Amino acid sequence: MAEENANTTEKKGSGFDFSKTLKDTFDTIKAVFVKPNTKAIEKTKAVKDIKTAGIFAGFSIVIYIIVNLLSAVISTIVTKSCNLFSGKCETKVDFENLKNFDFFKNLGDSFLYIVGAIAIIAVVVYILGLIFKKQPNFGRVLAIATAAYAPIVVASFFGTIFGFIWSALTIFVIFAGFALAIAYMVSAYDKEIALEGDKKLFFHILASLIIFIIAYFIVTNIMKSSLSVLNLL
Repeated sequence: MAEENANTTEKKGSGFDFSKTLKDTFDTIKAVFVKPNTKAIEKTKAVKDIKTAGIFAGFSIVIYIIVNLLSAVISTIVTKSCNLFSGKCETKVDFENLKNFDFFKNLGDSFLYIVGAIAIIAVVVYILGLIFKKQPNFGRVLAIATAAYAPIVVASFFGTIFGFIWSALTIFVIFAGFALAIAYMVSAYDKEIALEGDKKLFFHILASLIIFIIAYFIVTNIMKSSLSVLNLL
């Protein structure tokens, strides 16, 4: 009897495979960049319920927050000063700047921006699907919104780094990230919420309008943090 209980406990304990879940999360995020219209959509279509979507969202959000914090740390310790008169720029690395780095504020801000954006997009798309008399799977809707945030986070990170080379690159990289995120979402939601004719057009117009409003506030925040690495003399 004790042996049976031990076996039952072992099976329950091995029900969640952390390493496999983490690997699947990375694979889905990677697919958004490599094969957004095929493999990435296949990955999110495999989501059957809100529990699976929640686990994927949880792992992804932790990854996004870590990348955002790393980007914030780089922006803090590396500064670029440009003299408007001579046109010369100087990049400095000073770890002493970390004394003024507010870890918990950055952590909280990242969490609120990421979770807020993903949740709002998922809820809005789901409600629009219901309005257009469809029955979208909220788990998949949430998974798509979560995966779509990956290009934004990566673009923010590389935008910060490229800003030390040429500030205009920050803008190009960030907008490229948003372009990929929106393109992926449009394609994925188009397949999840199968509409035709005028309904399809109006659905994407309304969804895009709301997403663009959210994107405006996110871009504004990212641009402020990314371009803060430049100090004009």
